[in-house]
Amino acid sequence: MLLKEAAIEMEKIKFVYPDGYTAVENVNMSIMRGERIAILGPNGAGKTTLLMLIDGLLTPSEGQVNVLGMPVNKNNLYKVRTKVGLVFQDPDDQLFCPTLWEDVTFGPLSMDLSKKEVARRAKEALKVMGLEGYEEKPPHHLSAGEKKKAAIATVLVMEPEILILDEPTANLDPKSRTELVKIVDNLHKERKITLITATHDVNFVAAVADRVYVLNKGQIIAEGHVREVFSNPKLMEEANLEPPALTHFFNILNEQSGMDLIKPLPLTIEEAIDKMKRLIKKS
Repeated sequence: MLLKEAAIEMEKIKFVYPDGYTAVENVNMSIMRGERIAILGPNGAGKTTLLMLIDGLLTPSEGQVNVLGMPVNKNNLYKVRTKVGLVFQDPDDQLFCPTLWEDVTFGPLSMDLSKKEVARRAKEALKVMGLEGYEEKPPHHLSAGEKKKAAIATVLVMEPEILILDEPTANLDPKSRTELVKIVDNLHKERKITLITATHDVNFVAAVADRVYVLNKGQIIAEGHVREVFSNPKLMEEANLEPPALTHFFNILNEQSGMDLIKPLPLTIEEAIDKMKRLIKKS
């Protein structure tokens, strides 16, 4: 039974590519409006396929996908894509115009919007992404971090209710990665947007998600709170992943001390500092 408050429902989803390769199978997923969700898994797990099924770029071989109560089918495809913003892993797949301004205005110009409204949306999207003053720049002159932000801007300008990021930290340097965390966090807080991140970057997940679906070999092998999932070494090993560096460090500290010195395991530097202060004070 589908929930009225659900942003996305997937029921018994299977997708087989024309060459016979089964990318995902028996996937059930329920994401509520306003949630921050991560689809976590190694390369080749089927993450991108799931995202394309949500956006209607692919049609399930079996099962049903619903977005905001609408079945994802030919009749609803336009409505779905105005509600869902999918940012591809490679920004060059989304940036194809001579200037950044043309890229950002391309989507809303295809809608029944006034030129004034298109300009307002474009300026706001560029401002949110910290790209004011870049309007006339050719996208291929942007850095990797700037391209990533520009690709997100081309989606934000459509004012989606659901934002989907596919491997958002790919090819980013540490500074750009930190900036992206702040931007994504602010978008969720200020716009109450439903955020879905597909990645194998466990440290990024710890900063931008509350709940995780673990995907491996096309199947969901676990689901739960970020802390719960990352505190399960056996599960992480089964998914061919490693826990975030901080979580791994404190897990080893607990094991070598022979007791649970730090529980629950921290996910962020701020949490780690707080727990260490408490431990020092206690001892």
